[in-house]
Amino acid sequence: MTDKYPESNIPGRVTAPVEMLEPAINDLLRRIPETWEVYDPDSLTETQSQALFMLQAAGMVERRERLRVRMLDRKTAVEATITATGEYGAVEALEPLVEELWADWQSDYRKWSRGDRRETSPFHSERLSPSEWRLTDQGVLARKSLLDGEKAVVYDFVLKRGFFDGQPRSLPDGRVFRREHVRGKGSLVKVTKLTEGQTGAPGTVNIGNWGEGVSDFDKMLSSKFDALLSALKQVQPVIKKPAAKRRRRPAMNSKLKPLTEKQTEAVQIFGECQGNFAEAARRLGIDRKTFVERYNAACRKLGRKVVQRTINTKVMPTTRRGQESIAADGDGPAVIRENRSVQRDKRRQ
Repeated sequence: MTDKYPESNIPGRVTAPVEMLEPAINDLLRRIPETWEVYDPDSLTETQSQALFMLQAAGMVERRERLRVRMLDRKTAVEATITATGEYGAVEALEPLVEELWADWQSDYRKWSRGDRRETSPFHSERLSPSEWRLTDQGVLARKSLLDGEKAVVYDFVLKRGFFDGQPRSLPDGRVFRREHVRGKGSLVKVTKLTEGQTGAPGTVNIGNWGEGVSDFDKMLSSKFDALLSALKQVQPVIKKPAAKRRRRPAMNSKLKPLTEKQTEAVQIFGECQGNFAEAARRLGIDRKTFVERYNAACRKLGRKVVQRTINTKVMPTTRRGQESIAADGDGPAVIRENRSVQRDKRRQ
């Protein structure tokens, strides 16, 4: 019996008092071999079962268990063999089994979830014989510590108390230590799918002493299936709208497309008429619309944007009568513009 320690933070499923757990831990560490050996879970007391659970969670004992899983209203069953040690080993071993069962049973589970019995679990797990156990390398070290008289250290580690209660502590050399969870390991060793004639009569297997295994697996299976079904319901087909294509400006061609004779003429006359479409059309003897189309076609070939041009105008000099006076080139007479008609001054001729 060890001295009084702070309250243990072991899981709530371990209800046996410390005074009973310590002798059970001591007995099991001395009893369990280093190689696989068959044992009978039904021969263990409640305290011994809890001590075995804690030794497995501490990574000191590895167990090999066999179970059969059924789903109500199905004529098939699945038998599996798993090995596990540590706090997470059983979950790690059973997760691939859940995935395999989901692949086979998901359609039946959907029907069940829509039926009148959806509030109850359709799964039933049974422990099969034989069960096996063995010490891990940490278990062998723990047994040696027991034999060397260091029982307190072993008990504290397994029961998560005292120096190993999970709280950080400073060591003399300055390091900080805390007892972490022992993750452990687990594996799915074997899976066998059986038809109705191969499964045997229900009730021939006693499942009473592996309660923390099969009952937890039933809950895990139901919760996993519920989560997977919920995820499937939430997945909606996503229809993506095609991304709008960005309009690209056509690259400027280094080679200009050749203009037709009429287009060349339209560009030339348009320049001579200083952007006056009507005058340019009159000079070519065609209507304004035809000229505009011809000129625009020429601009497109030249790679220029067709725009309406604005012609800059100037205020012309006027005479005393208010008429515009345009000086002729050279020594020619001046031109007087009045009422949009242009006449020459005959008085100077």
